[in-house]
Amino acid sequence: MRIIFILILILLSKGSWSFTDYKYLICEIDNPKDESISIDKRFLFFTINKGEYVEEIIKIDTSKEKIDISKERYKNGFYTFNDNSISFNERLFFRKIKLNRKLDRKSLKLTTLNNDRFISNHNCLITNITDYQKKIFDNIRKLKEIWKSNYKDNKM
Repeated sequence: MRIIFILILILLSKGSWSFTDYKYLICEIDNPKDESISIDKRFLFFTINKGEYVEEIIKIDTSKEKIDISKERYKNGFYTFNDNSISFNERLFFRKIKLNRKLDRKSLKLTTLNNDRFISNHNCLITNITDYQKKIFDNIRKLKEIWKSNYKDNKM
């Protein structure tokens, strides 16, 4: 009985600590053309684990009377290693892939191409889960303050 209990504890601990294998990337746009670009458009957040990735963004929902600012899962897919870069490939079923994203492994610059035309560069930073969540929370808080100060009572 003791052996079964010990095995269960070992298996539970392995499953509960499996999130430590994840890598977290915070990517901020490099030299935006428009300096007034909003915080929600400036940052991309990636969670990477075992050949798969999840891209998250901060979304501002203005469809209701009250403004909702939250983190949203934007894209997911798989990634592949090249000699000096990592290619992110979306998991799509019914449409063709338009965006081609490559992360340089040395400089951590994320380059986004749309049909082989340059769109943007992002400077990325590898971080842990607490800093990752803190950055998302700080960005959401800043956006809420901006919306609150610009639009009193969420009315224009």
